[in-house]
Amino acid sequence: MDSLVSDFVQDYLDLWNKSKKSYSDSSKECWFWVRLLNQRRTSSFSKNLYNQLEEIINLNKVTKAQESRILALLRHFAQKTLGYVAEEIDIVISKDYFNVTKSFISRVKDSYPGFARDDIFQALRNVWIMSNIQCLLNRKVELTPSVFAYSMLYPFSDNYLDDTSISISEKKEFNNRFGCRLAGDSIEARNDYEENIFALIKMIEGEYARDRFPEVFQSLLAIHQAQENSLLQQKKMLSEQYILELSISKGGTSVLADAYLVNGALVKKYAYFFFGYGVLLQLMDDLQDAKNDLDNGHQTIFSKGITEGYLDDLTDQLLCFMTEVINQLYDFEIDIADNFARIIDRSCFYLILDSIAQNKNFYSKNYLRSIEKYSKLYFIYQNKLRRKIKEQYSRLSIS
Repeated sequence: MDSLVSDFVQDYLDLWNKSKKSYSDSSKECWFWVRLLNQRRTSSFSKNLYNQLEEIINLNKVTKAQESRILALLRHFAQKTLGYVAEEIDIVISKDYFNVTKSFISRVKDSYPGFARDDIFQALRNVWIMSNIQCLLNRKVELTPSVFAYSMLYPFSDNYLDDTSISISEKKEFNNRFGCRLAGDSIEARNDYEENIFALIKMIEGEYARDRFPEVFQSLLAIHQAQENSLLQQKKMLSEQYILELSISKGGTSVLADAYLVNGALVKKYAYFFFGYGVLLQLMDDLQDAKNDLDNGHQTIFSKGITEGYLDDLTDQLLCFMTEVINQLYDFEIDIADNFARIIDRSCFYLILDSIAQNKNFYSKNYLRSIEKYSKLYFIYQNKLRRKIKEQYSRLSIS
């Protein structure tokens, strides 16, 4: 696994360096009058969805009728506003995905009362990624023990490492013990954090026997090592290439572990794609968090880019890199691979555009004008809508 990951890191580092720093795709351009129509549709969708969620929370249950209304709202918005076609919508806006989401939230509430809402949504994001992998690999979309356990591992470990009342030496010892437990060592938990984490690892062991599925646990050790190495990004004087290498390793090993935990084993071509998909998602996160990372002294190529000028070229390079990664799916011998390629392309493209809208102060005016033509919504509207949604949904409680 170490050799495999090392080769993948180098390949995707090379792919990034070869990616163009200018992006253009006339097929994705959106006319101004369509953008205005999309804004009216988005406002209506946001209002209706909020009303449905508010009703569910007030009743403290989800009825079949409410499920159907929410799915219908999501399908209509995805097709009429975002441009997904019916075949793509059938894949990701389905009752299976809805049921996995409900089951995950319910299980977290039952197993870990008081678990923070932001942490639940952080974990849920990984659940959805693993659901996509299940679907792509022709497996049943469901909340398996490993999907639940892996999605909860890093909120728990991150909370421990972010706890200012815990010393650096204790955190280093915790990381060492975490790694030993992932490797299969028998270790008694010292505190509640470790007890929860070790229980989650045991949950994975219950689904995948170590002697039959060694790559599952090797992939978990790979992401653990990458997480440890990424702490170097909080130190000064790292070269841009080394910073990029750390991000590639962290993102790639994360989704590679997702895929092994879904399927138990992978052919190399599939492992290579899932690693690259993880790299793409990590770089997208780094773009979105560029300002926060800069303020917190966390070095990524985007936070570093802010200090050196505009993010125009780096963002175009990310868009070109995205295309190269996703195009690999068209070579998959899986019936729905082409549809999935288009789903991921649209989803990632929209998220990158949203990050540009959020960080518009770090782009030249010419670049903002040229890139906004691809957006389904005007950037000013997106930012206002985001603030409104954040305010509304902060009043909802999932406890």
